[in-house]
Amino acid sequence: MSVESIRSVDRASQANSLFISPISAWELGAASRKKNPARRPELLGLTPEDYFTKITRILNVQAVPISAEIGLESSALLNLYEYADPGDCLIMATARMLQLTLVTRDRHILDFARRHPSYMEVVAC
Repeated sequence: MSVESIRSVDRASQANSLFISPISAWELGAASRKKNPARRPELLGLTPEDYFTKITRILNVQAVPISAEIGLESSALLNLYEYADPGDCLIMATARMLQLTLVTRDRHILDFARRHPSYMEVVAC
């Protein structure tokens, strides 16, 4: 992670304002089941469920429910976001609707944020 992203996460955690989309839990579980072991995330020997629970507890992360408004906003992104990944769209829409800074290493999301800087604030990790 970048220094800026670590600082952002730490500040939000200390202020009880660190949030995560449930879609991130789904993406972690899906990534951990990739056929190529080299492409799987390092989960410290834990199951995806245990890893997600442990990390969110340690960092004081709060899950954000996906509202109808977030769902509708994410569907509108399908016309703007060339990659059109529904999970990415839900995560980006959540950040926009709740005016949150999105910390990500996803190159598609970072490219989108560069092309549409007014859509949401992003910190690369």
